[in-house]
Amino acid sequence: MKRPKLLKPYKVVEGRSKSMYGFIGMNPDAAKRFGMPWHYPNNVILIDETLRGKARLRTEVHEAVEKHYMDKGWSYWKAHKKATKAEKMIR
Repeated sequence: MKRPKLLKPYKVVEGRSKSMYGFIGMNPDAAKRFGMPWHYPNNVILIDETLRGKARLRTEVHEAVEKHYMDKGWSYWKAHKKATKAEKMIR
């Protein structure tokens, strides 16, 4: 499965859902929004290590879109809504 261009600026790192407070994906801006510690560079997206195939790609896209819009000053919830729409476009 080919990775979309929007993922190019990000490094995807696998993590355990437990270490991500139960989330299957996380980016630094969302972590900050929820008061979670972030021990990675700003361009890293964490993805649950158990995700594969389209579920993983959808989550990577979600986190990248969310981070992109939060970097533009959008609130977490507004960026999250946009990211959810983007991930649903991957079938």
